[in-house]
Parts: sequence; structure tokens; C-alpha cells
Amino acid sequence: MPARTECVGGEGQGLGGRPIDALARFHRLGAVVEEALDRAVQVEAGRRLGDPLAEIESYIDFATLAAEVDRIAPRPVSAQGGRPPYPTETMVRILVLKRLYNLSDEQMEYQLLDRMSYKRFCGLANATNIPDRTTVWTFENRIGEAGAKALFDAEHANVQPHSGASANQAVYGAFMNPGDTILAMSLPMGGHLTHGTKVSFSGKWFNAVGYGVDPETEDIDYDEVERLAKEHKPKVILAGGSAIPRLIDFERFRAIADEVGAIFWVDAAHFIGLVAGKAIPSPVPHADVVSFTTHKVLRGPRSGAIVCKEEHAKAIDKAVFPMMQGGPQMHTIAAKAVNFKECATPEYQQYAKDVIANSQRLAEGLKAKGIRPTTGGTDTHLSLLDLRDVDVTGADAELRCDVAGITLNKNAIPFDPQKPNIASGIRVGTPSVTTQGMGLAEMDVIADVIHRAVTETDGTPEHPVAQEIREQVTDLVTRFPAYPR
Repeated sequence: MPARTECVGGEGQGLGGRPIDALARFHRLGAVVEEALDRAVQVEAGRRLGDPLAEIESYIDFATLAAEVDRIAPRPVSAQGGRPPYPTETMVRILVLKRLYNLSDEQMEYQLLDRMSYKRFCGLANATNIPDRTTVWTFENRIGEAGAKALFDAEHANVQPHSGASANQAVYGAFMNPGDTILAMSLPMGGHLTHGTKVSFSGKWFNAVGYGVDPETEDIDYDEVERLAKEHKPKVILAGGSAIPRLIDFERFRAIADEVGAIFWVDAAHFIGLVAGKAIPSPVPHADVVSFTTHKVLRGPRSGAIVCKEEHAKAIDKAVFPMMQGGPQMHTIAAKAVNFKECATPEYQQYAKDVIANSQRLAEGLKAKGIRPTTGGTDTHLSLLDLRDVDVTGADAELRCDVAGITLNKNAIPFDPQKPNIASGIRVGTPSVTTQGMGLAEMDVIADVIHRAVTETDGTPEHPVAQEIREQVTDLVTRFPAYPR
């Protein structure tokens, strides 16, 4: 019989008595849980006779696993009294059943009511009450939040937002009232729709003041940020956007916010994956609140999350629910917990570093072919490219690349003479191709096919160069598939 699954040692210690930090403990917990669940699935798949749930008992040390959950994700303390909470071991067993039989929270509640074998497995055979769907959700949410806090070394986390935009809505709801002023990067300079653009709720409900970039460096104009902050006294100052190739000086933003008494908010949707991989500096120590998506570079489910200082925890939680959202999506929250565990691995950290190296190589390759990266290059996963020297608009470049089998988007460049729906630039990123296993040599190939598609095709699928490029692209993605075959 295989050995029972073991967890880490005593409080703050790994096996052998070595100290480990919160992230390391969460990583170990995630690995143990994953192994336990996988073993449970294997037992069920391979059973022939007998009770598979009874056999699972010999594979998983549930008591030790529950103790580790309580250490990494402590039970919230309630002063209101009421019914005692269900034992953590019971809840861990419920999660195993959910994974084993692919059940929703609602289905899990029903099966616990209906099946004596489930009750017995979860230690509820003689119980007068069983955990309902809300209780199961609360436990799953507790583990997801613990993962986010450990991964980003944050004081508080909320993993319920359905998207980056809904996470941003919650931040507005926590700190601002309609008519209040926010200072954020303007959309034409690299910001985001939810940062005060007039077509967005953020521009309709709040007074948005936009800062831009220095005309010479094309990087954030921090002196302008300071000047506008002193002039307008915003309630919130926001850093981050959709097309910022360079690192952001979070310390400078923090100092400006403190000088005018503003909340400092970072929308890290685009680069949070690089932070998780320890490839770039983190905004978390400097910001009051950080919102982000869990897809993009982070490579998790399409959703959102928020981390913040403890002093803002209650305001953020109330703004997420009940102010901005109703029911949470627990399948997505479970996926986030798995994603956070993956982000704590050495493999993920290497991926984050490779994303940047690939991004820089791609920007250099396009620059050598006459397509200029704004700011002179990139420090992150993306580059913003000025097409004016090759006399092609962003809209035309997007179409030409699309029919050639290349996905990218048109994008305004700083001080763009074109209308936003035309644009003078394109935005190119490397997380997806890096995930597929492509490296520096492939970035040279990608730079070449992008340049040829932009400058040598006409936007029709029948164009011979477009056809040739599609064959190259097909060969590349066949050699580096998105999923193992």
C-alpha cells in the first residue's frame, strides 16, 4: 500500500525543522492538496470492488492536511457566536469529493443530504446539520484568499471579482463617491477604459484627470503627475494601464499620493504575472490597493482579484459584495487557488523571466527592421510599436497580420496623429508564445513574419506573401503547440 501523504512540520517549519515563509507553506500545501486529490481520482478510476471512499482513507492523512490548512489559512474569528464551524477536516474531505466527482457547490450540498456514504466519509454520519452550498463556498474562498495573500505578501485579499473591470469597480466603490476626482493615465497615453474614459462608467460617474508621458522619453511624466495631483487634490491616484512598456516607479507615486492625502491604487492587470514570478518589482508594499486580472501573464482563469492593506479590507470586501456583485463563481475561485499555487513554483518564475527576455528580443528584432518601439524598448511582457516609419496604420497592420495568421492589435501611440480607431501603432506581447515554449530564436522568426505581414501584404487572404507567412506560422505553432499532444 502506498505511503500516506505527509505535510510540513511544526509551526513555521519545514521537514527537518528548517524555517519556511508563508508562501513556501502555501506552496507546500497546494502541492499536498493536489497530490491528495490526484490520488483520490486514481483510486476511483482504478477501483473494481469495495467502497472507494474507504480506500481513499489509506492514501490521504486528512488530519495532518486539515492542520496545515488551518495554519496557512486560519479560521476567521467571529465575535457574534452562533453555531460552531464545521471541522476543517470535514471541509477538506468535501473538497476531495467535489474534485473526485466534479460537483458544484449546490450539487455537493444535495449529495451530502442524499448519500450516507458521503456523510460517513466526511464525518457527518450522526450530524443533525450538514454544510450547505454557502459553507462550502466560504471554505473555498478562504483557501483562495490565503493563496493570493501568500503569493503577493499582501495583508488582505479578495478573490471574488469576476474580471479586472469588476475589480476596478469595487475599488471605486470602496474609496470614491460620484463626482470625486481620480488622477489616472489617460487612455491615449497608455491607460485603460476603466481609468476615467468618458465611454466607461468611470468617466461618467467620476471626475477623471489624465496624466501622460514625457514627449522625449515616452515614459510616464512623473513631474506632471505631481503637478496635477497638487492642483486637483484627487481622492485616488492610479498607476497602471494597458500599454506601458516600462517599469513604473511605485515609490514616486506613493510619495505623491502621501503629499496630497490620496489613496494610491495600482491596476496591475497587465504585469501582475511578472510580479508573481519575481521578475519585476512588486507594487504591493507601496500601494493601498492593487487590482488585477488573473489571466494575461498570470496564466490563470479569466477573472480578477484585489489585494490591499488591512486597514482597507472591510471597505474592499463590502464594495465587492454586496455593492458591485452578487453570487461568486466558485469554480473560478478554485481555479485561482490552483493558479496561485502554480505561480509559486520555480518553473513559473523562469517563465516570467523568459517572457521579458522574449519581449525584449522581439522589440529589438522589429526595431532592426524599421518598426520603432516606443520608449526605445521594453522592461515587461509587451512592446508598443510605432508604424509611421513604414507608412502603415495600426488598423491596416492588424488586418494584414490577421489574414497572415498572426494575432495582435492596433494601438494608439503617445501623441498619436491618427484617430483611435485607426491608430499609428500595434501592441505585441510574449506570454502566450513563451508558454508554448518558444525562445529567443523563435522571437527572431516572429519579428520577421510580423514585419513582412505589415509591409509586404495587402490585407487579403489570397496574397501570396500572406499565404507564405501562414505556412510559417502553422509550422511554428505545430512545433510549439499550446497543449501537449
